[in-house]
Amino acid sequence: MDGDQPYPPSRQGVARAAGADGSPLTFSATATIAGTFAQVEVRNNTFAPTSVTINTGGTVLWVWPQGSQQHNIAPAPPGTKPSSTAVRNGPTSYEEVFNQAGTYRYFCEVHGTATGGMSGQVVVQ
Repeated sequence: MDGDQPYPPSRQGVARAAGADGSPLTFSATATIAGTFAQVEVRNNTFAPTSVTINTGGTVLWVWPQGSQQHNIAPAPPGTKPSSTAVRNGPTSYEEVFNQAGTYRYFCEVHGTATGGMSGQVVVQ
C-alpha cells in the first residue's frame, strides 16, 4: 500500500440498547490478529523499531511521518524483500506481505548500509 491510508482499516459499527440515553451509538473499532501485522516508523536516520516479528503471511507497514526526509527501504543482499527503493519524504507509507519464513534485513541507502547505520529486519516465523 502506498499513500496515507491507515492500516489495518477501521470498521464502523452501530450499537443499540433499548432505553439507553443516546442510543443508537456509532463507533469505530480496529482489530489485528497477533502476528499478522507490524508497523515500522521511518524516522530521520532510524527505523523504529529496528526489528519486528510476524507470522508467515503477515504484513509490515513502513510509515514515513511528516518531516521524515530522504529515506528508502532497500533489501540487504542477497535478499529481494522488502523493497521500496524510491527515496521518499513523509508523510507516506509502504507495505509488504511476507509469505516465507526467514529473516529479511533492509536498510536506507541514503543513511545506512546493509551492515549498519539506518537498518532493520523483519523476522518471519
